[in-house]
Amino acid sequence: MDWRLEWDESEIFSPGAEVPAGVYRQCGNGREVILREDGYLPASLDGRVAAFHRPHPKWAEMRLKAAHSTG
Repeated sequence: MDWRLEWDESEIFSPGAEVPAGVYRQCGNGREVILREDGYLPASLDGRVAAFHRPHPKWAEMRLKAAHSTG
């Protein structure tokens, strides 16, 4: 499947990009990264080029709230 069709390309972020706190999903494999504070997106850790997008805002909000309540 062409991942570029799944979300708005203006919302694609590269590893090392400084981004606001929130939930980011790696394109292609679904790995989620939760940043509790503004920070930098991590590398893919599998040797492949990574790109991240933000999931639907409502789901992202719920995941971020859950992360704050457990940490």
